[in-house]
Amino acid sequence: MTAGEIASWAQTLILVISLVATTWISIINFKKADSAERRVQAVGDSLADSLELIAQALGQRTGVRWAVHWVYGDTFEIENLGDEAAYHVAMTSHETLFVQCSTDFPISTVNPGDSFSFVAVRTMTTSDANLKVSWESENGETSTWTRLLPLRPKQVK
Repeated sequence: MTAGEIASWAQTLILVISLVATTWISIINFKKADSAERRVQAVGDSLADSLELIAQALGQRTGVRWAVHWVYGDTFEIENLGDEAAYHVAMTSHETLFVQCSTDFPISTVNPGDSFSFVAVRTMTTSDANLKVSWESENGETSTWTRLLPLRPKQVK
């Protein structure tokens, strides 16, 4: 084997090692970012739940109350937990969050205990995963509710 061939093989080996190291570092950084996002989500959910409980305890939260839940896969559900119906209900999201609902908006009525489901997919380009629900009360008052799309549970290995 000539010196040129050895140098060529050495360069190829160094390139392969570099690619493997870059891939490994990228995977580690992705896992760290996912873990950080899950911690932020947990804190945000806890704060939102606490605020809901405080408002309920003070008797200020009657009417329409919403909750968003993961169902399975990429399917989620928004439920009216309140004690009043919501009329002309619509949901919007940022253009970078793929959302598809099986129901056409606006939904004429979402009664207490009723829900609607939708598919939502976060991608690497999703910059805002907030969902915004808008509705009217029985007397025509317009309201909005915004909540971060819950993360899918981690799959058990």
